[in-house]
Amino acid sequence: NVRIDSRLSAGVDRIVNQGIVNYDSNGDGTNDNSTLTDWNPALPGTQPTVTVITCPMMEIKIIPGLETVKCGDEIEYVIEYTNISSAPAKNVTITLVYDYKVAFKSSYPAPDIGSDTWTIGTVEPGQTGSIRVKVTVLYRMPFLQIVPHLVVLTSNCDTEQAEAKTNVLGCGPR
Repeated sequence: NVRIDSRLSAGVDRIVNQGIVNYDSNGDGTNDNSTLTDWNPALPGTQPTVTVITCPMMEIKIIPGLETVKCGDEIEYVIEYTNISSAPAKNVTITLVYDYKVAFKSSYPAPDIGSDTWTIGTVEPGQTGSIRVKVTVLYRMPFLQIVPHLVVLTSNCDTEQAEAKTNVLGCGPR
């Protein structure tokens, strides 16, 4: 019995394996021979076992609104996600990692109650979706600062992340 890791590398669509069986060929109680395992004894030779994996691949990106804002302004951006494979992506969630210089203001749709995560569920092949997010710049900064935006998408066998940034013009000391 084997368990396939749910975090396979992108592009992996099959696992091929073959074992070696040691056995007692003459009945004296000692393993004195070995052979390769055979996936299909009806076929000639010894074939490895092939497990085809339908692991979906997701794509995610952040589309920023304004490139530069001032202290106290809102930053608005859109998170877009797409299933770029031929298999449904299951258990899809999207989590935002907020920079300390901003505070969440609103989003459409809203995140899961009390969290920075959206539970999307199943995303069918070719299906796309989006989340519109607004944050407010909290800190007064004496010079130009960069506010990073990071989003992480996870599914049943894929993890993707995207980053963007917004420049914040300085507007005095903190």
